[in-house]
Parts: sequence; structure tokens; C-alpha cells
Amino acid sequence: MMRYLRVPHVRDYLISLGYPARIGKKDAMTETLAHLRKRMQADGDFPHEIGFFLGYPPADVFAFMREKGQNYKCVGFWKVYGDEKRALRIFQCYRDCRDQMMEQVTAGTSILSLLGAA
Repeated sequence: MMRYLRVPHVRDYLISLGYPARIGKKDAMTETLAHLRKRMQADGDFPHEIGFFLGYPPADVFAFMREKGQNYKCVGFWKVYGDEKRALRIFQCYRDCRDQMMEQVTAGTSILSLLGAA
């Protein structure tokens, strides 16, 4: 996530929204996430920049904001405005991962174990 947040046009946009100038650096992550939480708790529109934190393609996040959620090519885990073929491959990977995790949980493996926390 830190590398992603250092992409120049992503970083510059987030800084324009009040995120710390050191965004994308390990020592700034707590401050960065605190600012995101503050924006999520504020009245008004949901902070659409959360797509950056979720790893959505920057072109799709920017287009979503510009198009106000309309005029997308397809929708899956996010609305796709850019590379539809790539997004569809990612969506399939996400579904495959989810299905494999669900099979293991159903078989008795703990979620924490699957996440490497146990």
C-alpha cells in the first residue's frame, strides 16, 4: 500500500485533501490512516479516495470521482473505467481466493490461521 500511495498523481491528490505530505512512507502510515478515518466519519460524501487504499487502479478511482459513479465499462469489486480485461482477471482472482478461503474455513481452518496471524 505504501508504494501505491507514493504514485505521484495519487500522492499529490491525497495531499491536496489534507493527507500528510509524507504519505506512502512507513512512519506516516498511522497519521495517514487517521486522516482517512476522520474523512470517513465526517458528514457529507463518502471519501472516494478510499479506492486508493483498497488498491483499485488509480485511473478507475479518478474516473469514478469525475464521472460521479456513472458511465463505467463494467462493475465487479469496483467500477471499472479503464482496463476492463485486466480488471476482469483481477475480479476472477479475488473470487478464486475467496472461494478457496471459504472451503478451508468450512473444513475447520481458522480465519486467523489462514491470514497467518495464528
